Amino acid sequence: RKKQMFGFEGGRHMECSATVYLAVEYRLKLLAKDEEKLLEFVENIKRLKIEVEEANLNAKQLSKKEM
Repeated sequence: RKKQMFGFEGGRHMECSATVYLAVEYRLKLLAKDEEKLLEFVENIKRLKIEVEEANLNAKQLSKKEM
C-alpha cells in the first residue's frame, strides 16, 4: 500500500511532490505565528521523510538527487 501511495516514478512522483508541497506550504502559513508548533511540525515532517525513505528505497535515492 505504501508503494502505491508514494509512487516515486515519473509523473506520479511529480503529482505527489506538488500535493505535498502545497499541503506543507499551507500548514507553514498557519503556523507562522506560533514558533513552538512550527518547530513541532518541522520535526514531524522530518520523521515522515525518514519513514517514506525506509519504506521505499527509490524515494531515498530520489531525495538525494534533488538536493
